[in-house]
Amino acid sequence: MRFSRRVAAGTALLVALLLGGAVALQRRAPRAPVGAPNFLVVDIDTLSWDHVGVVRDGVSNTPNLDALAKKGTRFTHAFAPAGWTMPSLNGLLTGRVPVPLRLADGGLQWRAAGAHDFPEILSFYGYGAYAFFGVTVDARLAHAMSKGFDVKTSAPPRMKGQARGPRDNPPTGAIVDFFSKRPRAPFLAYVHEVDLHKPDVFHPLDADDPVSALITKAPDAPYPDLYKMAVAALGEPAAQAAIEAHYDRVVGHYDERLGAILAAVDKAGLADTTVVVVTSDHGNDFFEHADVDHGLLYDSTIRVPLVVFDPRNPGGGGAVDAVVQTLDIAPTLLELAGAEPDQGMDGRSLVPFLLGHGGDYAPRPVVSLSDACHASYREPRWKLILRNHATAQRHWYPTRGPALASVTSYLDAAGITDLRSPTCTEAPGPAGQPAGQPAPVVPPGDHVLVELYDLDADPGEQHDVAAANPAEVVRLLRLLLPVLEGRPAGEVGSPLTADQVQQMKEQGYWGFVQ
Repeated sequence: MRFSRRVAAGTALLVALLLGGAVALQRRAPRAPVGAPNFLVVDIDTLSWDHVGVVRDGVSNTPNLDALAKKGTRFTHAFAPAGWTMPSLNGLLTGRVPVPLRLADGGLQWRAAGAHDFPEILSFYGYGAYAFFGVTVDARLAHAMSKGFDVKTSAPPRMKGQARGPRDNPPTGAIVDFFSKRPRAPFLAYVHEVDLHKPDVFHPLDADDPVSALITKAPDAPYPDLYKMAVAALGEPAAQAAIEAHYDRVVGHYDERLGAILAAVDKAGLADTTVVVVTSDHGNDFFEHADVDHGLLYDSTIRVPLVVFDPRNPGGGGAVDAVVQTLDIAPTLLELAGAEPDQGMDGRSLVPFLLGHGGDYAPRPVVSLSDACHASYREPRWKLILRNHATAQRHWYPTRGPALASVTSYLDAAGITDLRSPTCTEAPGPAGQPAGQPAPVVPPGDHVLVELYDLDADPGEQHDVAAANPAEVVRLLRLLLPVLEGRPAGEVGSPLTADQVQQMKEQGYWGFVQ
């Protein structure tokens, strides 16, 4: 009896060890379930939400995206976690609010140490993860944005003095070729188009477009400089109308690229098994607060288009007006793949909306940032924005309303001692001091200013009401400041090469990342 008990106990232990080993093996090498979908994620950089579906002469500038939205789910109030590319893409890929940039982070790493992005997680589940990047900033992104990516293309920057005009687009050509070879399923194909950053002439535009003629004369002029040229040539408001019309035409060119990519998916016989996501990392402010610029944290810049089409659910969820975030893309794709999300993700799955109902999705405040002391906290009614005084004066128009007060003044007036103004190690200095050097301020933090908007009464964020609502300012500061100062430091990145520094300068980002 004693021997049989020992045998039984030993057998049970062996079975437990074997089962434990099998479970451990499954944990080490999980696989997506049979029938898991492929994913095509198209991120069109600097695509403004209100410049999609613009009808001119009875024709929409985005017929391909319009058709995709009719078949799937269109989120009308989607928000990005930043006003420029680097932090926003890190948020999109990781599903986490970006970590405020600090000089020690190597310049371009905007994620918390240990964060896992969805390409990396999908790779762990047996997906092939392929990246198709555009130009300029992507030379850095393509090789450092995700450990899970097999980078298929990262276009070189234009040579100095090279004329801007019609040219092949590496991401579109490369991904069309990728689909022609019928990739092994399941896969993630991530496309990041970036040329909409600048008003390049991508293809022959209408002969009556005065902006095209200006670009020919000054091919490297960014939008703000081009706008000044347009004002001198056309006067105002004709210059504004011409700039926006030109932008809408170039958006139409990107829609043509989207159509070519979707046609390649269909030709490869993959349309019925591939979930398509089209979005942007940020938009552009067109004369609402600046001339033409991004990096700002007004809704004109952080509100972005978002369309999701799952062919296994024809008809989709229609138009969804709930406030969602691009942070939600990562957990959504992971749920569709049968994969577990990273526990630290701030985003929430949008799958209930794709099925035609909201389920238990609970909207939450939108936290966005452009650097450690330029951040916003958006609730349904109130929106708080912090901005560096030097940056604001250098780049953006003053806000309509009373003179802006500092974060420190609101905290002091409320007798709050457990919070402090953000530390801006990368803040541009005063006149004569190089950008990227800490600005000398007395007392510390007084250069971080506060704006408050009542979105119910002022959805365009034209009238700052912080001075009239100090209690709301303090309440929102208590929510935002811990996010900025309390998050873990970002992963340390390798230094930028000389070529990458030049690319960042050309893109207008050097003031952010130096």
